[in-house]
Amino acid sequence: MYGVTVGGDLPEFYDTLKQNAEYIYGATQWEHTLPYPGNQEFFDTYKKEFNREPSYHSTAGYAGCLIYAEGVRRAGSLDADKVREALLKLEMKDRVRRVQGGPGRLPARPQDGHLPVQGEKKITVWPDDLAQAKPRFPTPAWNQR
Repeated sequence: MYGVTVGGDLPEFYDTLKQNAEYIYGATQWEHTLPYPGNQEFFDTYKKEFNREPSYHSTAGYAGCLIYAEGVRRAGSLDADKVREALLKLEMKDRVRRVQGGPGRLPARPQDGHLPVQGEKKITVWPDDLAQAKPRFPTPAWNQR
């Protein structure tokens, strides 16, 4: 098995590595196939507007804006301390990920963690409850692919 910590979730990953990418596992912070409200809509709208798939950087920025706006709404104010207190209590599914605040932790990361992917279509293979396919393991030798 070969894994990467960054880059595997970028839209250009498969184009660069071709068929070799089909046996590489990488972390992803977001995929449009995950069952979050508005996920596919965000993907389609972004792709139409920018003529390319969004990366997790795009979705993280978008999610940050949604999370902050929800904090402002719940605080009923733009006061930074009030918004922070509202964010610490925030638990929601936004349009691109599930977030949860908690004592001393602002909701700035995906609650489900990272999801390894493989292949041209970035198939989610873990965790089991979100998996779209089984991992291709063991990886065949180079001369058997």
